[in-house]
Amino acid sequence: MKLFVANIAFAASEEVVRELFQQIGPLKRLYLATDRDGKSRGFGFIEYEDPLDATRALDDLHGKELMGRRLIVMESEERIKNYGK
Repeated sequence: MKLFVANIAFAASEEVVRELFQQIGPLKRLYLATDRDGKSRGFGFIEYEDPLDATRALDDLHGKELMGRRLIVMESEERIKNYGK
């Protein structure tokens, strides 16, 4: 299961987001969207190595505050490979 994460603080680095989501379990892939100038667009995609961790992340991290903003975490219909590294 791939997750779409929105409402990420523009100042949040990839490292900060990775640290939060890795509290649930090991990540397979993380991508934070940026504009042409490299500035955060406030959303990203996450994929866990274990699908059960993705389910836990939905339950535990949706609505969690990170740097003053409440995260929106939901299942992604998009294939993460189309967006990231």
